[in-house]
Amino acid sequence: MERASSPGRTATWQLLAFAVLVGLLAAATSRYRYGVGDTLVHLPEVLRTLDAGFLANDFWLNAQDAFGPRFYYRLAVAAVASAVPLWLVYAAGFVLAVVATSVATALAARDLAGSTLAAVVAVPLVMWTVPFHLAGWPAIRSASGGSSVLAPELLAESLCFLALWRGIRGRPLQAAALGVLATLLHPTFGLATAAVALAAALGCLGGGAGRPPRGADVLALAAGAGTVAVAALALWVVPGVLSGAIFVLDGGEIAR
Repeated sequence: MERASSPGRTATWQLLAFAVLVGLLAAATSRYRYGVGDTLVHLPEVLRTLDAGFLANDFWLNAQDAFGPRFYYRLAVAAVASAVPLWLVYAAGFVLAVVATSVATALAARDLAGSTLAAVVAVPLVMWTVPFHLAGWPAIRSASGGSSVLAPELLAESLCFLALWRGIRGRPLQAAALGVLATLLHPTFGLATAAVALAAALGCLGGGAGRPPRGADVLALAAGAGTVAVAALALWVVPGVLSGAIFVLDGGEIAR
């Protein structure tokens, strides 16, 4: 006999479907463009990763070959682009980032307000209303006449929002994992968000009402914090030191 789904699970799936639809609409109305804006900076780096001989004598591009903030981003894009056309990689990544943020907004609003209606109201506000402009969010750019492009921070933001949601839900390991993934795309966004998400998870210890935290929850929080710290060292600090990429460059040195 087929088991009937619970009302709560049905409501969650309906909310997810609504968030995905709003995300797709936001992406469709965002005037996405390929090869303009920040993409002009990132595309040559990706093309160089795909082909070591691309613009072999270009000074700026040769300087970007060193370890830096976009190192993992261009490796990831190039890996996918080796099997899929590059324009499609960027378009699909843009849509995925917008939809992921819409979903994260819906779930976080529902859990914070304890109301599905609050989530339904929050999603369009975040995705389309100017006062809720979040770091150049694409749908808002189109409202002001600009164009939207895929950039590392856009992908990182979607992971950051998901990390915050898991932190609010008291899931420090999941929040840490999402924060580390965001760190690969944008080190400052990812590390800062992971810290905030873990702080939110800390507030969930014990389940409120003055109850002492369970040992397993404390262990999970410590493991999440340790994961973020180790990832920061292994992914950024150590490679940066070994490659000599951590330095301060005086603007006058470029002019000389």
